[in-house]
Amino acid sequence: MKKIIPFLALLSGSAWAVDDAEVIQKLSPGYLSLEQKTIALVGKDYQRLMVDAAYANVASSACPGLTFNGAEANKVFSQLMAERGGTTPEAMQDYAVKTSVLYGTYVGMLLSESFLDTEAFCKHTDAVKEKKSGPTKFWTATAK
Repeated sequence: MKKIIPFLALLSGSAWAVDDAEVIQKLSPGYLSLEQKTIALVGKDYQRLMVDAAYANVASSACPGLTFNGAEANKVFSQLMAERGGTTPEAMQDYAVKTSVLYGTYVGMLLSESFLDTEAFCKHTDAVKEKKSGPTKFWTATAK
């Protein structure tokens, strides 16, 4: 079977291959929809940071030797809220809920990808660690 690069993996700078083309083909419209909704709400730069944080979160659960840096993720979300969350408490709360839902959806989709082939996912995570960019800012420890 031809190896397919999952769409969400491309968003997170990933390039790990999954052998189940049918599953990826079925999920791709969902990935694209999520990307569009997220960029519309938070902008391209914050969308990238959300995906990186979600990837780091999932990888720290799926792969040994990583610890998710929740404090760094909180800094990013706090900065996002300050820049784009609105000026009233109601607007800020509404924006926080919307961004939390989108972030949680990224985590869920990446978690699903990690379960499709955990070994390949973690092998890719090793490559991400070597680059020292993207998701690596959301880890407090890395395995050798």
